[in-house]
Amino acid sequence: MMRATVAALLLIAGLSGAALAQIAPKPDAEDLAGTSPDACPLVVPPVRFCGTAPAFALTAQSVNAGLDAYYETPDGIQALIIIETMGANGGLTIPDLQRMALEVLSRATGQPAESHPILQRATLPVMGLPSSNFVYLGVVDDLPIVYSNTILLRPDSVSQFVTLESGVTTYSPRHRDLHTRFLGNIQVSP
Repeated sequence: MMRATVAALLLIAGLSGAALAQIAPKPDAEDLAGTSPDACPLVVPPVRFCGTAPAFALTAQSVNAGLDAYYETPDGIQALIIIETMGANGGLTIPDLQRMALEVLSRATGQPAESHPILQRATLPVMGLPSSNFVYLGVVDDLPIVYSNTILLRPDSVSQFVTLESGVTTYSPRHRDLHTRFLGNIQVSP
């Protein structure tokens, strides 16, 4: 059974600035700038992340252990990596994963899953691998949040690469650009 990782999307979105200030940052990959791609820090096999601070500042996961990596950006958009060791061989499908994300959002908001608008569906590349992306809107504790969730489903794992922007109701070009840059820093081993 999957961890409640989709819930992590909601929990991290609900963190206040004070709560974020209480978690100590992990060392990031800043010292790896200019090194070979193989030197990018391992998040959880098979995923490495090559982004560095300040563009992607890695923070500690003490507040939300359901996340494998949580990054803050100067743009005020958060970026998350969630990796599961169950994949397509375990019966997971992209529609199931998208439905689960909306169901968790539904539980957090008290609104039916179908009430959360899907703003966009697309296929985006993660290291040249076609990956499903869907962008949706939720309102958690009166705060609107736009989630862009790219899901890479493999036989034995699923990786979710999520960016979220609070206080907005549309998927802005700025958010779209940051999500593209986030995906561009991801390496996935075969």
